[in-house]
Amino acid sequence: CTITLDMLTGDIAELDRIQAKGITGTLENLTKVRGNIEALNNSRIAFKTAESFFGTENYPEAIGQYKKVIEADPNFAAATAKIDACYNNYRSKVLAEAEAMVTAGSYESAIGMLESALTVLPNDATIQEKIILYKSKLSELAISDALANAAVYAEAGDYASAIRAIESQHKANPDNYQLT
Repeated sequence: CTITLDMLTGDIAELDRIQAKGITGTLENLTKVRGNIEALNNSRIAFKTAESFFGTENYPEAIGQYKKVIEADPNFAAATAKIDACYNNYRSKVLAEAEAMVTAGSYESAIGMLESALTVLPNDATIQEKIILYKSKLSELAISDALANAAVYAEAGDYASAIRAIESQHKANPDNYQLT
């Protein structure tokens, strides 16, 4: 037996009519039934909304809606499976976008996006590893740039600027042997 959203809405209206008649002893039962119908109705709406978000690859929103699906809903098993799919798809999407940003030379944007993704995928080892890798690469690039700038200053005889270029990176990377 499939229950549609229209049927649930009709059932609630029928319960309202019965409750209005004031039949003794029915108020508590009707209130409980009404609550169950409303919960199932909200669950069905959440599933439908989640499917829409899933279809547009808005995985964070889809996850939030799938989590609202209750066990009594026939869509509960599908919602649980879709949550796992959302996590996997979101991870893949974020990692691919971060890699594209890195390829374009925007390590800061890639790191920021990955750190933001951790709000949806907390403690995700793959994303955390990429953040560490990108931060390391960004640091290496900054050190390389500082050493190149220092060399240009030194060749021009501006030793004070060469030292400042190295010192500024040394403060940010005190353990880097290239800057000591």
